[in-house]
Amino acid sequence: MSEIIAIELLNGHDLWDTRTSPEFFCINNTSNAVCHVSINGGDHVTIYCDGDMRIILDDQDIYDCYELIDAGITTDVDLMAVYDEDNGSRIIMNPWFDIYDSNGEHLDIVGFDIYGSIEDAKIYIRERELSNGEKH
Repeated sequence: MSEIIAIELLNGHDLWDTRTSPEFFCINNTSNAVCHVSINGGDHVTIYCDGDMRIILDDQDIYDCYELIDAGITTDVDLMAVYDEDNGSRIIMNPWFDIYDSNGEHLDIVGFDIYGSIEDAKIYIRERELSNGEKH
């Protein structure tokens, strides 16, 4: 039986191959839901962008993805260059991805790549389903 993976994007987020870092999902310097992930129509988990972001770039404070894009940081490659302290930029705080179950329980599955976090969510769902199947 093949799996049907559903990814429902939330809060205006989109998936890009060139923007996988949590900094591109940080909105208004606060935790926000990025997407729901489910398999075969079952119960979903939610990937959040947690943590605050503060990047100092050319004497400009950047707190969310919109400011990051406005500053010309539009890809993971651009972002990695900012993390190079030789250019005068400083990373004060950085966000991360974290996974919560459908009841809002924090699962403490941390990631720094959206596609990796989606894979972690699928693994969690599969393991939960196997565990639930063994209980019967």
